[in-house]
Amino acid sequence: MFITLQITCQYLSMAEFHLTDDQFFAVLRENGGLYAVTAKAISETYDINFSRQAVRERALKRPDILTDIEDETLDTAEEGLLSLMSDLDKKIKIDAIKYYLSRRGKKRGYTERVENAVTDNDGNNIQPIININVIRTKKEIDDSL
Repeated sequence: MFITLQITCQYLSMAEFHLTDDQFFAVLRENGGLYAVTAKAISETYDINFSRQAVRERALKRPDILTDIEDETLDTAEEGLLSLMSDLDKKIKIDAIKYYLSRRGKKRGYTERVENAVTDNDGNNIQPIININVIRTKKEIDDSL
């Protein structure tokens, strides 16, 4: 009887504790909007079990705040990248610059994408036509050869 009563009291004290939106989103913001890290921080800070899924569900109920947190985290990452672009180590600096230009410099022609153009014998660009509606069996293909 004593054990049951102790478990019931412990369960009720955890159930009665309610994390306010201000508390919840402050922890989410401190952890960059990462659900698993936020769940662990809530569990450690408030001594309650909080799963990654519970964090996700609660965060998605306020998309305006979640978007703001994600934007803030993106700003922090961009700030870090910009500081690396000024690093004294030339390897770190050039890698950061390459990364930045490959992502944000596309409008100015900085891209790593390989473009293949099909040309005829005179050097004119031609558009290849591929008929994807023809489906043949292996036997039909072998017979046509």
